[in-house]
Amino acid sequence: MAVAGFYEDPSHQFVQRYFDGSQWTAWVIDQTGAEIIDQSWPEIPAVQVPVSSPEATIPAPALATAVAPAPMPETAPAAASASAAMVAKTPAKGEFSQQARDALKRLKIAEAEHTKNVSAAELQVVEAKIDHQKQLKKADQEIQQAKDILSGVLGTFGSVQLYGDRVVQGNHTLRLGNGVEASVNTSGSKYTTSDVHGTSGGFGLGRAVVGGAIAGPLGAAVGGATKKGKVETTTTVHDERKLFITINNSDGYITEQGSPDSEVSARNFVAEIMNAVASYNKRVGQSASALEAANKHRDHAVSDTQAIDNANTFLEATQADTSQVNEAKAALDAVISTGTAEQQVQWTKKAQRVQENSLAKTRRMSEQAQLKVANAQLASTRGVAQGTSAQQKEINAITYLVLAILLGWLGVHRFYRGSSGMGVLYLFTGGFCGVGWAVDIILAIIYLTKAGPDHEIYFINKKFAPINQ
Repeated sequence: MAVAGFYEDPSHQFVQRYFDGSQWTAWVIDQTGAEIIDQSWPEIPAVQVPVSSPEATIPAPALATAVAPAPMPETAPAAASASAAMVAKTPAKGEFSQQARDALKRLKIAEAEHTKNVSAAELQVVEAKIDHQKQLKKADQEIQQAKDILSGVLGTFGSVQLYGDRVVQGNHTLRLGNGVEASVNTSGSKYTTSDVHGTSGGFGLGRAVVGGAIAGPLGAAVGGATKKGKVETTTTVHDERKLFITINNSDGYITEQGSPDSEVSARNFVAEIMNAVASYNKRVGQSASALEAANKHRDHAVSDTQAIDNANTFLEATQADTSQVNEAKAALDAVISTGTAEQQVQWTKKAQRVQENSLAKTRRMSEQAQLKVANAQLASTRGVAQGTSAQQKEINAITYLVLAILLGWLGVHRFYRGSSGMGVLYLFTGGFCGVGWAVDIILAIIYLTKAGPDHEIYFINKKFAPINQ
């Protein structure tokens, strides 16, 4: 089995990959020479051991120092002894770099593992909160359904609406509990009249020519006057019918006039009113019983936060469990302490960057988790259908600001954030004649001040959604 160290990456995705002596790890060196964690690397079987020696990754000068230290002058025994002691205490440059790099790699892996565990725990909290929101929404729907037994619309005719507990026309309300009488009234009739009339014959030019040829001027006059007249008949339909619905009780009365041809609909509506009156007491009991059960269900849903509490407890425990990170950090500190002052400063800064990056990633994942909760709450409070999610878009605040400044009058920044409609409007109006453009630049600056660690900002349903504000 090969010893631990960096070797040529067998997956050929990076320049080198770290082999810990028994298996490959996610610790790699990319094409720029940076040491990073390969978050999506596939596990490579441990039997595929490196074929080259890890010493090949140590620069030649450092390797020479590690293998053959410089000889000490024989004329200074005391200095030689002190130098030998220092060499024994301080590892060679190449050996120190390898040890520090290995220790830093273990710290990064520990930090990445801790971040992954915290993210998984936060996801459990998010799922518990979203499920709690769903339970509350379901209970609210049950309450509304119970209320609709009495307050729901049962039928309409013209401007009159029949609810489960009342009849309403504009500002007039008749309560069914006070008893209601309703009827359809018709009057008038529908009939047809015919008007017959004729027209005079008039002057016939053809007949006048024939008459003139036969009998001269007298014949022309007689022939032209003999054109036949026409008889015309005009039929008119008269509809004098009228239809009214009358509804009354001790609260007052309602009258609604309808089309004479809607008599069937009117009588059906009156029948619905009378059925609603007859079943009113029964529906009152049903509504009260259903509303009581729905309110109990909601009270239970509000108080039942056990799943959220358990998830939060697990998250706190996961966040506090930094034992592996602490061990890796202590091991790195021990290695750093054996280096020169310059090396200690260099590697201490590297360790700080690792922890800062890990903290930033943890914060970003936490913000994304909170965004999911906000998304679920938005779906609940703004009427988004259950089982769907609000439209969510993540963009870079710096890119958005640059686009707003340079191409805002064309609406490019609006297209970037997903507001295509406003983008088209800006395109054809020069950013609302420059006013909207100026306002958006100011807003883009505000968004940048509220962006995440990677300058990310979020829009839910095309509206800016600040995190932790």
